[in-house]
Amino acid sequence: MSVEIKKINHLDLVTGVMDKIGTVDKINELIEEKNTKKVSAGKVIKP
Repeated sequence: MSVEIKKINHLDLVTGVMDKIGTVDKINELIEEKNTKKVSAGKVIKP
């Protein structure tokens, strides 16, 4: 059996869309993120 692996490098596209639609800010807003952390909960979900 042969397995072929291809790297598609889509993370820049996903990150760009997340930035455009404001995913990080919305997540932080929904969980009432306090500015006491070095990394916000919203940023943790970005690839």
